Amino acid sequence: MKIGLIVECATNGPDWQVYSLWIRRLLGDHVQVEQSSAENKKKLLEQAGVRTRALLAEGCDKVFIVWDLWPAWGQGKPDMAADVAAIEDS
Repeated sequence: MKIGLIVECATNGPDWQVYSLWIRRLLGDHVQVEQSSAENKKKLLEQAGVRTRALLAEGCDKVFIVWDLWPAWGQGKPDMAADVAAIEDS
């Protein structure tokens, strides 16, 4: 099985390291995890669709998108529905 993982950190950053390990522990070491690093939440929300299509085209069976609902730099109240809508729109 091949899993795509879109995270809002730099390539091989902490989110990638934690979630790829979590996926392998959950599904087993036979799972291949492909990384797509968006670097920050703004880019992730804007590029999630393009990145998802690319991972699926590379043969990923599933794609997980992981972001901070309320990043440290965030202002105002977090809005998961707005984030999901932005991801779906992308």
